[in-house]
Amino acid sequence: MYRILIADDSQYMRENLREIMHDIGYEVVGEATNGLDVVELYRFLLPDIVFVDMKMPESSGIDALKRIIDINKEAVVIMLSVVGKLDQVLEALNCGAKSYLTKPFDKISALHAIKQAMLEES
Repeated sequence: MYRILIADDSQYMRENLREIMHDIGYEVVGEATNGLDVVELYRFLLPDIVFVDMKMPESSGIDALKRIIDINKEAVVIMLSVVGKLDQVLEALNCGAKSYLTKPFDKISALHAIKQAMLEES
């Protein structure tokens, strides 16, 4: 069972992803609403997988990703992106993200992103 940390400023998106993770048997160990909090929660919780929204208050998802990778070069970070932001997705992958999930998403696309991230990790 993977331990999951979710970072998104949208309560709806956090709830949606939390439900999906619960349905597939993963444990959500924490949630953050901004880029600064996700870094601190990552440092404290050391989850297996982190979902980070690209656009959040106080620190962008890309900045949060970079800080998480500074903490742990092997961190498994999956970026959350809205459709049409391919340039941001490519930047995130170049900065160390293992995969991405395009909003809106469903259980199948979330599972695909996790599998891709874990294959990248191997």
